[in-house]
Formats: sequence, structure tokens, C-alpha cells
Amino acid sequence: MKTDDKDKVRKVLQEGQLFLDDGLPDPRIAPYKGLLLELGSITGRQYNLRKANYGTAFASSVLKNALLAHLAHSRGLHLSEDNILITNGAQMGLYLTSRALIHPGDTFIVGSPGYELARSAFVLNGATVIDVPVDENGIEVDQIAEICRTTRIKAVYVIPHHHYPTTVALSPQRRLRLLSLAHQYNFVIIEDDYDYDFHYSSAPHLPMASYDHQGQVIYVGSISKNFSSSLRLGYVVATEDLILSLAYIRKHMDIRGDVLQEQAVGTLFENGIMERHLRRSVKMYKERRDYLCAKLEVYRGRYLFFEVPAGGMAIWIRFGDNYDVRRVAAQLRKQGLSFDERLVFADAPQLNHLRLGFSSLDLEAIDFLVETLGHVLENYPVH
Repeated sequence: MKTDDKDKVRKVLQEGQLFLDDGLPDPRIAPYKGLLLELGSITGRQYNLRKANYGTAFASSVLKNALLAHLAHSRGLHLSEDNILITNGAQMGLYLTSRALIHPGDTFIVGSPGYELARSAFVLNGATVIDVPVDENGIEVDQIAEICRTTRIKAVYVIPHHHYPTTVALSPQRRLRLLSLAHQYNFVIIEDDYDYDFHYSSAPHLPMASYDHQGQVIYVGSISKNFSSSLRLGYVVATEDLILSLAYIRKHMDIRGDVLQEQAVGTLFENGIMERHLRRSVKMYKERRDYLCAKLEVYRGRYLFFEVPAGGMAIWIRFGDNYDVRRVAAQLRKQGLSFDERLVFADAPQLNHLRLGFSSLDLEAIDFLVETLGHVLENYPVH
């Protein structure tokens, strides 16, 4: 890398633009001004401040009603307030769900590779976990059917859109088969739809929770992905009985949510600010996806392989057999790039992949990233 280019990279690093993540929203475009204005308006009324001490585990009705309208419009989910629980992020929703469902001896199925924090939540709460492979069409449902013939399954955890980490989508045929198996063998489906709103190529498939599932689908989503990861808001959609159980468990670990923030975010949905932000985000993230993939194209087939994801906030890169992702990562660090170790999947040695988030990187940062990666690959000591 030329000295002038190194100086530019150093400048970008100083501006905080080259911390690589595994698929997070760009906080620089989040509507914080609108949020602060709503918070100011809410806290300027004494009767609202009096409510701040009396929140419950069930959250602000303003946010719940606004979110119900959003889910009906965007996902075909027609629900009542009794069917939804607001949480401090989707991860809390997954933990509460596993805590409510699992009894000693219960068996859960998860996709492999998969979202490790969900898997660990199931294990921590006492479940035996069976890994089922994920291919280009999502989790292999035929293998789930084989397991169900010999093992009683309590739940199957799936990420149907933009699967973590591989970014693939669960095919419509497999979705229908999985729902049929749930009815046949009486297990529940935990549908993690953490970034459903970010789809670029065509209209996404509606969630399985929008099908006639007879209460056997638990739907977990995130508001944080729509705004900024520092705004910890998510939700669980389920039967009224399960929602009551989740709320009971939650109050023992988190007595109440931030009622004022919840009301402010709900107002952003009501007045259209959040919808406009989502439209802008989808347009911007698509541009960044396309730009990154075009830049990486010169290396595809020689050093690395990837498919352009239909949606989401990251791409899934597989390195060629002669290039070890951990050595590549070490060299990227020496070049000044920062990232979370989870990107490298060091705990899964059979993988030679990198999950690279693009939504938080502007085009200049993508230029520097690809140039640095190209420099590392072209100077990799192949033996």
C-alpha cells in the first residue's frame, strides 16, 4: 500500500469509519434528532413524568400499538396487544423464550452454522441442542424430519431471512414443510426475523408467523436493527399465555422498560419518521452492498467466494483453500483494521469464512477496506 493511501486509511480510522462489524445499522443516519425532540416533548409534560416511575414489564401502549400497525402493514401479522411483548433487544426475547419453554430433558434443533448467542441461551436454560446443517436454501428440513422420527423435539430455532451467519433465505417449500412437521410432531418454531425490513432484490417472503400456524410459531424481532444498535428494543410475538409467562420472567431480571423512550419511539412510528428512515436506510444499504460486492468482484474466484445477498446487512465470504481466514484477519489487524473476533468464527475451525457487515460503512470506507484486504491477499505467503 502506498504511503499516501496509508495516510488516508489512518485518517479514516481516526474518524472511526473502519471498525468492521458483522452487520449493524449505521448510527450516523439514525433519526436521533426526532427521538430527542419527542423525548423533550414527552418530558415537558408533568403527567408524563409521573408515569415514568410506574412502567411495567408490558411496555408503553404507544409503542405497542404503533408496532402492531407496522407489523400488520409490513409482515401481514394481525395481532392484539396481548400477543406482543416489548424487550430490551431481540436477544432478551430469545432468552426469555428459552427460559419459559425449556424443561429438563427438552431437545431443541438449531441451524449450523448459526447464531451462537441463541444456541448458548438454549443450553444455559437446560436444553439439549441438535445441530442441523444450513445450505443455500436454509436449514435442511428433511434432516429435521429424520430426527423427529426418533427424538421428541420441543422447538426448532430458525432464521428464515438473511440467516446468521450465511445470509441465505429459507425457501418457501422448506417453510411449508417445517410448519407441517411442527403440526405433526407438536413442536414450536422460534422464528428469529431480526432484520426483515432490509430486503433489496424483491419482496421478501412473509414470516411463517403470518401463516395459519395454530400458535406454534413464536416470532422474535428487533427495533434496534431499524434504528441503531445502541437503542435496545426488540419484541416477541406469541400466544397470550406465553406472553404472560415471558412478562413474569422478565420482571425478575428487568422490572420495567424505559417507558419514556418507548413512547418516543412509538411516536416516531406514528408520525412516519421511522417509515421514512427505513426507506432511506434500505436505499443506502443497497447501494453499499452493491458497491462492496462490485469492489470484491476482482478477487472472486482467485482468493475468495461469495454470493450477493438478497437482503440484510452483511455478506458471507469464503476464502480459498490456500488462505486461512485467521491469518488473513491477523494481517488485517496489522494494517490497522479493527473488528470483533466473532467475525472470524475462531470457535468453529471447520469454517474458513468471514461475515462482513456493509451497512455501517460509507463508500470511502469500503474503498479502504477492499484495498487493504486485496493487499493482504496478494501478499499472502502461499506454500
